[in-house]
Amino acid sequence: MKTAHIFFIVFISFCFSTTVIAQQYLHNIEQATETAHVEDKNILLVFTGSDWCKPCILLKRDVFSTPEFQKYATENLVLCNLDFPFQKRNKPSKEIQAYNDEKAAKYNPEGQFPRVILLDREGNVTKEFTYTPGMAPASFIRQIQTSI
Repeated sequence: MKTAHIFFIVFISFCFSTTVIAQQYLHNIEQATETAHVEDKNILLVFTGSDWCKPCILLKRDVFSTPEFQKYATENLVLCNLDFPFQKRNKPSKEIQAYNDEKAAKYNPEGQFPRVILLDREGNVTKEFTYTPGMAPASFIRQIQTSI
């Protein structure tokens, strides 16, 4: 019994010591720009359809949710996500939807999903990225690194 208790403590300690803290996404470009100024980072702006767009879901799962990307983003980027869900239960408030629509008219007028855009600290577009399902986090990170 004592061995099992020690194993459990070691296991929990290992889990906490190897966890990468996930960077939180902002949902407002102006707030992302302010944060980018303070932290001296670029902004990664993501337009997504979280509950209907299969490539968006895969991008989140295969790249954005990985420890490798989270570590890179925490050190180098301010993340900003504007979501356009279809399901009623996921719909944002009318104010948030109006804000997202306004920003989509400027940054994503073609309505492409997912759309990933690198902005400088001033909010100017630097580069747009393409995601191919199955893309490794390292490949996506390299695209960003070569654009900064």
